[in-house]
Amino acid sequence: MTSEALFREVPWETRNLGIPSFELQVEALRATTSAALSAQMDLLCRQHERFFAQARLNQESTDLIPRVQRAGFVFVEVIVTTAMPVPKAGTPFGPEGWTVDVVDRADAVAMAEIRRIARESFVDDRFHRDPCCTHDLADKRFVLWIGDLEKNEKAVFYAGRLNGQIVGFVIRAAGHVPLMGFERACVGKGLGKAIMSSVLADMQREDLPMLTAEVSLNNLPSLNLFLSLGCRIRNPRATFHYWSDPPAGTSLV
Repeated sequence: MTSEALFREVPWETRNLGIPSFELQVEALRATTSAALSAQMDLLCRQHERFFAQARLNQESTDLIPRVQRAGFVFVEVIVTTAMPVPKAGTPFGPEGWTVDVVDRADAVAMAEIRRIARESFVDDRFHRDPCCTHDLADKRFVLWIGDLEKNEKAVFYAGRLNGQIVGFVIRAAGHVPLMGFERACVGKGLGKAIMSSVLADMQREDLPMLTAEVSLNNLPSLNLFLSLGCRIRNPRATFHYWSDPPAGTSLV
C-alpha cells in the first residue's frame, strides 16, 4: 500500500502550519498492518524534512486507537457534532445595553475587534492543547481560519455589543456555526444564548431547518451553550496528532 493511500494531504493545514500536513485514512488503515503503517511513516520522513499528520477515529474505529498510538500519534481531543431543529418562533433577547448586528466586512474596526476576541478566546482547541504545537502557531491557525471565512460569501458575521462595545461574535454559514467567541470577562453571563437568539431568529426567517456546529469537548463553555439551546450530540470523533519534528519550544509526550 502506498503512502498516498494511507495519507491524504490536507492543503489547508499545510498552509496553516507551514509544513506538509496529512490525514490518516481510516479505511485504508483498517486494510493494512501496523508494520505497513510504520513503513509508510518512515517513507514520509524520508520525503519531507518535517511533516504533520492527524487521525480522526469515530466510535466504529476505536479498535484502531492502539495502532495509531503505537505509531506515535498523540490524543488531543474528542470533537462532536451538535445539532437541533431551528425553532419555528423566537424573539431575540439580551440584557440591558445588549445589541446584535450583522457586521459589514468592510468595517475594518469591527473586523479587527472580532479577530482580537478570537485570539483571546480560542485556547481550548486541539492545537492549543497539543504539547507539540506552539501557542503562536495555534493562534496563527485561527487568524487564517477567520481570514478564510471573511472570503466566504455565504458567511454571516454577527457582533454582540454591550453598551456599544463588541464583546462577542458568531460566524454562520447557512445552518452551520463554524466559529464563535467571547471576551473572557463575558463568558458565563448568558450572552452566548443572547447572541444565538438573534442568529436563530435569522435562520427561522430564512427557513433553514437545522442548526449544527462542531464542538471540541475541551471547549466546555461552547458545548454547554449548544446543549442549553436544545442541541443533541452526535458523531463523536477522537483526534490524534503526529509531528515528525515538533516546533522549537515544544516537547513530545
